[in-house]
Amino acid sequence: MTVLSNRLEKLRKQKGWSKVEVSRRLGMKASSTYSNWEYGNREPDNEMLAKISKLYDVSTDYLLGNSDSPKPDSDNDQSFFEDFKNRKEVIDFVSELTDADKEAIEQLKEIWKVIKKK
Repeated sequence: MTVLSNRLEKLRKQKGWSKVEVSRRLGMKASSTYSNWEYGNREPDNEMLAKISKLYDVSTDYLLGNSDSPKPDSDNDQSFFEDFKNRKEVIDFVSELTDADKEAIEQLKEIWKVIKKK
């Protein structure tokens, strides 16, 4: 079995749905198609993969095994950002930045670019 087939089965069982129910929710005519995906015999096309990710509220990267985080990265990033921006150190740092000159801010941007590449 593939990562995709394992995750499809796991997500379906978490919802308590049958393969027929998932097929119906995806608007499929034949439940055997979905079954083949879970058995690892076939894979859905990109359009259907997007529908599946929406149905289960997970990212396509998670379904395909490119990420172990079920939620799309933007959700995880948003949560991290919300926690980060409310920290006192960050608030103090940002208020200091508003008083800094443009050259210092540009230097910080360049430093950040280097850090992001690592």
